[in-house]
Amino acid sequence: MRRVLLILAACAAAPLASCTSTPSRAPVTPDVTVTHTKTATRSVAPDPHPIVAGPTTAAGARSCPLMATRTAADNVGMRLARITVLRSGGTVIGCNFFALQGSPLATSEHLPGPKQPVISIVTSRYGTDLAAHNAMVLLARAGTSGSQVQLHGGTVGVVYRTSFDPHDRGRDWVCAFTRGAGLTVIKTVVTDTSVNAVALANVLLRGR
Repeated sequence: MRRVLLILAACAAAPLASCTSTPSRAPVTPDVTVTHTKTATRSVAPDPHPIVAGPTTAAGARSCPLMATRTAADNVGMRLARITVLRSGGTVIGCNFFALQGSPLATSEHLPGPKQPVISIVTSRYGTDLAAHNAMVLLARAGTSGSQVQLHGGTVGVVYRTSFDPHDRGRDWVCAFTRGAGLTVIKTVVTDTSVNAVALANVLLRGR
């Protein structure tokens, strides 16, 4: 118990980065170390495995239960068309939004092709709040340009770059946050700023 309290205290003390601009941010500092003395530390082994209710399936849908299509389009700044809803064990765990295809606008705006989502929202649940937090930190550490961000309602999340659209070569921005033992990861094909991913996270935290 003492180990968990110390870790959560370290999280609360971490500096928060701005969500409304894109200046350089301090590197993400994983809050997964417990200090036992002034000179000795021991790392807490995170649980990397979420609780899985069943195989994940993707099916076309007219709308996403997690976010309205118009809201998603406005916050990513791209024209959207097709949607797939992800389910596991009969429960919706995410959505993929795809860009408009077969239109002059798709060419002029350099929108991704039909197989590449513009936005991917995936939620997962872990055994404990700490395990979900550690999983979020590990995701940011596996990417680049990671930093903490202050989200709606005082939620502290992370933003980082990763490889989502292969054409972007690892420069796509992602925002992730936890609520209790739940982890939400929002990937975008936006490469020039993390603002869009943060805006999408705030929509989810506000409830569409």
